[in-house]
Amino acid sequence: MPARVSVSSIKTIATPFELIKDSDTVEVTGIYADSFLLYTSFRLETGLLLSMKAEVLLQGQRHPFPATAVVLKVQEQKNIFCNEVKLRQYDKELWLQLRQEIDETQKRIDRLFESMKG
Repeated sequence: MPARVSVSSIKTIATPFELIKDSDTVEVTGIYADSFLLYTSFRLETGLLLSMKAEVLLQGQRHPFPATAVVLKVQEQKNIFCNEVKLRQYDKELWLQLRQEIDETQKRIDRLFESMKG
């Protein structure tokens, strides 16, 4: 099972209101050193401070990943919002392990494709 992050709750730090509704879509991609891309079906504003409950799937095991973050940039594409989010308070060791596993998986995929080229 590939390493990934799933977000179950997003609240603004200023208010206790849950931003994810039952029908909302939330997807994490583009995992970087201390940030990631968060695709949502709802708009977040640049500069918004977030409190998130997430889960990291790493080597088949699920790890809780609560974090605070700030929205750096928002782009809209056909009613889907791509939010660049910078982590502020989070488990840095777990994030590093996640990134390392993703990097290793990508290296294996690259080697596989290179061997297929022949």
